[in-house]
This record gives sequence, C-alpha cells and structure tokens, in this order.
Amino acid sequence: MAAVPRFSDRKLTFLVVDDEPFILEYVRQVLSRLGQRVLTARNGDEAWSLFERQRNTIDFLLTDIMMPDSIDGFTLAERVRQVKPSLPILFITGALPDDDPRTLDLVERRLLLKKPFFPEQLITLLQSHLSPAGSAV
Repeated sequence: MAAVPRFSDRKLTFLVVDDEPFILEYVRQVLSRLGQRVLTARNGDEAWSLFERQRNTIDFLLTDIMMPDSIDGFTLAERVRQVKPSLPILFITGALPDDDPRTLDLVERRLLLKKPFFPEQLITLLQSHLSPAGSAV
C-alpha cells in the first residue's frame, strides 16, 4: 500500500462492517495506518451487537449495504440513527441496487463508495464528511 495522506488530528474509532473478509482487512489497514482505531464486524447483526456495547466510543460507521444472512446496511444505519443521530455513516457496496431509491440518494449525497476502491478514495470521502462543512447521513 502506498503512503497515505494526513487524515485527522484526532484519533477516531470507526466501526467497519462488511461480509467480505478482504474488505474488512483492507479498510482496517488503511485506517490503522492513519492512526485511527478500527472495530470490525462481518455482518449487520454482529455490528449492531458491537455498537450496542460500544456506542459511546464509536465516531463513524462505514457499512456494506448488502450482507447475506443478516440485517443489511440500511437497516443497521436506521437502528444506529435511532440511538446516535449525529453519528456519520458512509456506505460501501460492490453492486448498486438500482431499484432502491435510497441508493440514488446516497450517490447524490456522496455517501457511497463503490467497491473496489483505492485507499485515497476512501480517505477523501471520509475527510469530506469529517470536515465542518461535510456531514454524513
């Protein structure tokens, strides 16, 4: 992995959710190299359980949309929003569900990152939603 740009002066805790182990490890490595703390979950149910236990320490949710045998990313985000409305949330996906209007909204609001992606794309999108001018979901 190439050198990554400066990210944040503050150490944040990210909850990263994806059913693909490679994506979880990839994102964990990118964020860890930036000095950030990363919690990972392999599906929405595991993420919700982790969130319930550590909600006060989690600063950002990055979740896949479609995860088999589990609640999906949209449902996870809705549950998280009920408990912690100000938590920034970004979505990642390998396939865009065209028939879901929520997907179009995410694309328009720059809240979606399509797999595969480069570290710089992830960092740029996260930075845009961590800055005072940006706000995720």
